[in-house]
Amino acid sequence: MANERQQALIDMLLRIGALLGLIAWCALLLAPFVTIIAWGLIIAVTLHPAQTFLTRKLGGRRVLSAVLLTLAGFLVIVLPGYLLADSLVQAAKTIRASLGEGPVQVPPPDPAVRDWPFVGSMVHSTWETASHSLRQALELYEEQLTTGGKWLLKVLGRFGRDVLEFLIALLLSGLLLANAPATGRVGRAFFKRLLDQDGRDFTRVAERTVRSVAVGIIGIAVLQTALASIGFIAAGVPLAGIWTVLCLFLTIIQVGMFPVIVPVIIYMFYTADPTTATLLTIWLLLVGLTDNLLRPFALGMGAPAPFFIVFVGAIGGFFLSGLIGLFVGAVVLSLGYRLFMAWLGPDALPPKELQEKPGS
Repeated sequence: MANERQQALIDMLLRIGALLGLIAWCALLLAPFVTIIAWGLIIAVTLHPAQTFLTRKLGGRRVLSAVLLTLAGFLVIVLPGYLLADSLVQAAKTIRASLGEGPVQVPPPDPAVRDWPFVGSMVHSTWETASHSLRQALELYEEQLTTGGKWLLKVLGRFGRDVLEFLIALLLSGLLLANAPATGRVGRAFFKRLLDQDGRDFTRVAERTVRSVAVGIIGIAVLQTALASIGFIAAGVPLAGIWTVLCLFLTIIQVGMFPVIVPVIIYMFYTADPTTATLLTIWLLLVGLTDNLLRPFALGMGAPAPFFIVFVGAIGGFFLSGLIGLFVGAVVLSLGYRLFMAWLGPDALPPKELQEKPGS
């Protein structure tokens, strides 16, 4: 009897070990694609209501509606990506041409710069030094410029890979949308097995959280950045592509684009004609304020998560996976927060989605 129990224990341990080994192997194989898969799921969940509407208009042809949405998504990603890359290339050519013409001459600062609040004296001093000797001014901030330059080159170097990951994720989302009913059944079964509860409630929480973050935070950030980029390019702002990337980064982490657009506006008033600078100022201020107008409507679907959760998710995702991690990190951590609160139950004041009837 003892030998039989010992043999049964050994058999069980071997089975568990084999299962864990298989799971670990699968995890290693999927690890390079985790971010892409997550982003594909996020896009699919976000676009599902639009696909449902389009499917009805197309007479129930779900695959055709998924193809059309995927093609539209490719256009939305490829066109801004091309404009951004072209802007960076043109900026690099301009800098190279300027260096080839001889020493770069910096005009002396206007005396009014001293009157700028807080930073006027420092900016005027640095600017004046640069007007006499640009090399001397750069040497004063050599360490900061070197660190910032390396970081910027690293970010820009990953831009092409990030765009490719976006395109692959978009293709994956199209496949998921084309098989939406089966995908939904898998999601509900997953939550039922994971939480030992009716998976429909938690699936609905997950869907609404993803859509709320994607539209209310990421969607508005992308819209604001696109509008700001149009202003930069139309006004002829140097290095418009870099300012566009910075605007996208700051808006996703909820800081806002004003730390970027204010220096750009000041620069344009000192270098461009007054009409162009004034029109750009009006445009960028309106773009910056659209957040206050659109956010309440977008988040009316349900507050996705506290600011801190979104901020940490976006920053962590950026350091983990680059530009695409900004989007995925904010959504994934917000989703985890909402599911955790829903799992805690009524004592933790769960989201209102759990108080509704399933399927409502």
